[in-house]
Amino acid sequence: MVPPFEENGGHHGVSAALEFAVCHLGVEHIIVLGHSQCGGINALMKGSCGCKGGGFISRWMSIAIPARERVLAELPDKGPELQQRAAEQAAIILSLENLLSFPWIDERVSRGELTLHGWYFDLAAGELLDYAPEQGRFEVLR
Repeated sequence: MVPPFEENGGHHGVSAALEFAVCHLGVEHIIVLGHSQCGGINALMKGSCGCKGGGFISRWMSIAIPARERVLAELPDKGPELQQRAAEQAAIILSLENLLSFPWIDERVSRGELTLHGWYFDLAAGELLDYAPEQGRFEVLR
């Protein structure tokens, strides 16, 4: 999960790691990797993240609330397993979108100096899928 770009006074561990990797190490690829049967997404879909009264997990998983809402709006009549898989993949797409909210990532992507990848590992099938934005879907990575 990648949070959106923020400049408030909080501790931003993921943002600091991204800044170091992109601005100082000059990485050329960032991979957002999600997986099937994700406990965090399962809890998010059920509305039961973290300890009673919230906590770190609830706040962290709140990053994916837009993915959950999108899935519930687009697939309201589908079963919970299909909705969870869709939410797992939607969270990856959301993280890719959030990466582009960092100005120095967006600049490097625009210049072709940095490539973002969204990967989804299907544990049951043993397959790694790659998000193909042109097709709007995840495809088996070969």
